[in-house]
Parts: sequence; C-alpha cells; structure tokens
Amino acid sequence: MMLLCFHPSVYHETGNVAQTVYPNRTYFIYHQGKSRRSGRTNDFERDCLLVPMRILWHTGIKQGEVGVNSYRGMFFCDVDGTILPHGQHTISESFFAVVHEARAAGFLICISSGRFHRSLLPLFAPVAQEVVFSASNGCMILYQGRQLMPNHSILPQDARMITETLENWGAIPMLSGIQAIHLPRSAWEQQKEKGYLAKGYTQTFDAFSDVQDTILQITAVCKQDKQEILRRSRELWENRYLVVTTGKELFDICPTSKGESLLSIADYFSVPRSSTYAFGDDENDIPMLRSAGKGYIMHTARDSVAVGQFETCHDLVDTIRFLIDSV
Repeated sequence: MMLLCFHPSVYHETGNVAQTVYPNRTYFIYHQGKSRRSGRTNDFERDCLLVPMRILWHTGIKQGEVGVNSYRGMFFCDVDGTILPHGQHTISESFFAVVHEARAAGFLICISSGRFHRSLLPLFAPVAQEVVFSASNGCMILYQGRQLMPNHSILPQDARMITETLENWGAIPMLSGIQAIHLPRSAWEQQKEKGYLAKGYTQTFDAFSDVQDTILQITAVCKQDKQEILRRSRELWENRYLVVTTGKELFDICPTSKGESLLSIADYFSVPRSSTYAFGDDENDIPMLRSAGKGYIMHTARDSVAVGQFETCHDLVDTIRFLIDSV
C-alpha cells in the first residue's frame, strides 16, 4: 500500500471500487490543486477518497492523474555515538550530503534520539525539511515542522513518583516535556553546560508541583551508584515503562521505545519493515535495531550493548551510500 495524493476527480472515475480505505492511517490529498494534510480518513472531505494502488491501476486510472508519495526505504539513525561521535558537537557536512543523496534516490532518513526535541532540531537545521525527527526515544515525532502522530507521555502521578524517588536516591531527574526540559533548581549549576539541555528551553523547579507541562520521558542523571539506581528503577517501573541506559551517567524512563517509533513511522509512510535500516550504539537503540529490517551496531558501542547480534557499522555515511546503491 502506498500513500496516495488524490484530486477529487478520481472519485468519479473509480466508482464503487474506491470504497477500500485504511481507517487507521493518515493520508494526504490534493484539493483544488493544493496539497494539504487531511488527518484520519474519516475526516476526508466528502469528495475525496483513497484507494490502494493496485485497485487504481485495475480501474484504468492513468498514473499522471494521481500524486504518489512513496519511498524505497528508510534509514533510522541514532544521534549521540552514531551520527554524532562522542566528543563531537556539530553534525558533519558528509551526513548532510548523504541526507540529500538519500532523498534524491527515494529514501527517507529519520533522526531517532533520546534527546528533547528542542535540543535536537537545531543540530540538523540544514536538512530539517528533509528528515523525520523521533525525539525523546519516540515520544514526539515531527516532520517538516509538524507533529506526525500523537505524543507518548508519562502519567502525571507516575511522573511525580519517579521524580521524587530518583531525588531521594541521589539521582538528578531531568524531565523532558512538550514545552521545556525541567531540572531541579539544586542541580542547575552542575548541569547547565550539558549539551543535552536545550538553550532557552530549560526550566528549574523546587518541587514537582512547580512543573506545568506534559512529561514525555524522565532521564536519570547518576553521578554515582548508577547501576544500583538503574536496578531499583527497573524493579519499580519496568512493568509500565521502558528503562534503558543512554550514556555513561544516564538512563531513560520512557512510555515507548525507538522500536515502536520505527514501526509507526514506517507504517505512516507505507515503507515495508524489510526496507528499513537502523543504526545505533547504546541500549536504548536495541529495540530500534531489532524492529528494523536490518540493524547495525556502531563499532564504538560497548561490548555489553548487543555486539554480535547485529552487523557492525564502521562508517555511517559510507554504509548508507552502499545501501542506497545496492537496494
């Protein structure tokens, strides 16, 4: 099934055959010569319909009468440790170049990161209109400046409990919301220069009740005893949330995963799972690597992070170029 953009006249030429629709997907239509997003299929205007490609061709509709938006495949790339080597602070020009090349060849790239969206998007400003962003481990998905699908969030009562418990254990809870990153005021001085904070979008709080935002995920910053705090967190919350390491001192508590994000995004763009490729280097990337048609672990990943389960990638840009040419 492909995403199809229709002019209203298609309705009259396909007749009753055009009644096959997919109510759980979002589609695009052409209306009076201008393309716009219509929302779910039950929101379509009465003179617009969507039908599968195979039915269209069987009814004799010519390809020139239909706008088709489809991709040969998708690349899902982690940021820190994958696109952005550890210690590096700017994205390479070679990666921007391969985004252009992929798009021209009929592939779409998704930037899949545990980062808060407002600290993620500025890194990719030169290609912001060409890639999909999956931020906060898939909690928020954006494309061309718009939200692609509903956000995932932590229940308010759970967010309070997790925040207060982490503080009691000596960890710093960093709350990624829709509006800002929220950090305890007592931790501001030691965290304010960290690259994962969003400049101008970080707010401090004295108590959880000060936070007026929907919380997408919570990151625990552990200056010491990380493994013990991680173990206790999994005991308490892993039955409701994904609890995964994302760095030397960090682990995330999240209501979804990069793997679920990959499947949702691929389905949205009607890209078969077999035509998806994922690249990552840490524990939070493993669900994405497993969900993809093919997963690659970066050669810099720690031995404990699923090395041996996936093909090793030594050069992200070269590997993407090879796949573009060979698929």
